[in-house]
Amino acid sequence: MNKLLLTILLTVITILTILLTGKCEKPGEYAIVGLATGYPDSTLFYLDNISNGAFIHMDSAYTMSGIFLFNGSLNVKVLHVVIRNSDFSDMRVFWLENAAISVEGEKGKFREAVVEGSKTQIEQDRLDSAIHSTNDEKGQSILFIRN
Repeated sequence: MNKLLLTILLTVITILTILLTGKCEKPGEYAIVGLATGYPDSTLFYLDNISNGAFIHMDSAYTMSGIFLFNGSLNVKVLHVVIRNSDFSDMRVFWLENAAISVEGEKGKFREAVVEGSKTQIEQDRLDSAIHSTNDEKGQSILFIRN
């Protein structure tokens, strides 16, 4: 039994390494490798297109040792998507493009999951950070004026 688990673990690590280094990435395709800590094995995650304001199912995957995989291809440059669990209690919205993408999140805090590999998501994160920074500065100014 332990040999089987070790073999599976080494296989998963190899696949993750290949995907995250982009060596397995084909032009015009995406590969999403997810690490979801705190979830039991066989937890079902969904990948939904939310570009039009509705949850349109694209794919689903079960976790194995906290890891799930999605792959496919987009016929558009970028797509607004969400990875979520079945009861919508944990989800992460991000921009999907044809690239090797990693998502790392924790049960109960999946909205804060780290997404890497999407250039559009990097731009979104920078914008969100700038907006948050501006709001913090406004808040500090208001506190200064009140005091």
